[in-house]
Amino acid sequence: MSNGEEYYRIAEEQIKRQLENVDALNAKVNTLLVVCGVLIVFFGELTSRGFFLAGLGLPFIVIALIFLLIAYTIIDWNQGPNIERVFVEMQEKTNLHDFYLSAIEGLIDIFKQNEALVEKKTKRINKARKFIGFGVIITTLGMIIYLFLLVYSKVVLKV
Repeated sequence: MSNGEEYYRIAEEQIKRQLENVDALNAKVNTLLVVCGVLIVFFGELTSRGFFLAGLGLPFIVIALIFLLIAYTIIDWNQGPNIERVFVEMQEKTNLHDFYLSAIEGLIDIFKQNEALVEKKTKRINKARKFIGFGVIITTLGMIIYLFLLVYSKVVLKV
């Protein structure tokens, strides 16, 4: 195996790992979408039963849902070099070293393009996580305040 071929395989393996990371990001998006759905139903149910302070977190959960849906739309991943172009270049170049050098450059370009998309997707997932956290915290605080007021009003009415 020549050095060029070895480097090509290394670059190709990096893209495979990158695409595996993309699959993991997609799994996170799916999980967080389910969490948002459950929270929206739960908080909505609490609000409809008269716990109005439970609804304070709903806007944050909806914003998180929007970020996740935007992250979900990032799907234009480059999987590898154009096979047709590779065969054409292989026929044109008699020097195998030059062929591998060109192929490695192509893989590096693909990796960089994918990396920019991974960064976008990751930022949106992280923003969604923050909004989910804010929504849960605010709803929890709202429920604590509600329960405090409920207990306080019963104590005041008894005196």
